[in-house]
Amino acid sequence: MKRSFLVSCLSFFTNLYPPVLDAQEQVTHASDAVEVQSELGVLGVIHHRIMYSRDQTHFDYVKESGQDNLDTFHRYTAEMRMNDGDRLRFVYQPLELRSRTSLKRDILVDEVPFAAGTPMQFVYSFPYYRGTWLWETMVTDRYTLHLGLALQIRNARTEFMTLDGDTLVSNRGLGPVPLLALALNWRLNSTFAFEFEAEGNPASSAIFHGDDQSETTGALIDTSLKLSSQINPRFRTFASLRYISAGSRDRARVQDNPASEGFSGNWMDLAAITLGLVANLDAF
Repeated sequence: MKRSFLVSCLSFFTNLYPPVLDAQEQVTHASDAVEVQSELGVLGVIHHRIMYSRDQTHFDYVKESGQDNLDTFHRYTAEMRMNDGDRLRFVYQPLELRSRTSLKRDILVDEVPFAAGTPMQFVYSFPYYRGTWLWETMVTDRYTLHLGLALQIRNARTEFMTLDGDTLVSNRGLGPVPLLALALNWRLNSTFAFEFEAEGNPASSAIFHGDDQSETTGALIDTSLKLSSQINPRFRTFASLRYISAGSRDRARVQDNPASEGFSGNWMDLAAITLGLVANLDAF
């Protein structure tokens, strides 16, 4: 009886996880393939501070604005896998943190005062729009390494607003950010694999904007470690641990008060745990 039960279980999992192509067959596939993936999970803010000018408030979002709770995290990716092993990837990642609380102290944001005890709403929006080209660099029976370049559109928005709507300070930033990219796939067996991805690079937006009245430097790193499972030729699932670190520092040359006005700094560290589903459109 026990032997029959074990045989039935083994038969079930064998059908559920059919063998996938070996490394050589994966490398020499004859046509391009298109995959789409979606992941959903929770996001935690580890560290997040912002400052508007040197003589104004250095504000801690985690301790003072209520960003100490978990938020929903989702991310969408479309990827074309070329027949030579290269990949073209597009990512859209919404990221907007909203919180409400009463101020514990007086703060000054862009010369606008907010008194202690004022009910406030805080918005920090930093969605991703990113395109990445990955070149196949190394292939073995277990490992595949891709290196590449990416371009991300910086589309940031911060808001400090009283709940009655009478006072609002809103700042926006838009511009291109170049990134370096790395993707490593480690196949454990025909079903499971580890995937490590990292995109990031310090960059100066002044190079792209050509604005000699300001100096903006920024940095971004977006890394993830995934454990993926090939369910069948159409679908792959994964569990992911992601870490995001990003920040910028701006200094504008203002004639009347160059030591104070026109300076801002912002840095955040985030962590997310997600579950995802990948669909191979060519297999349908």
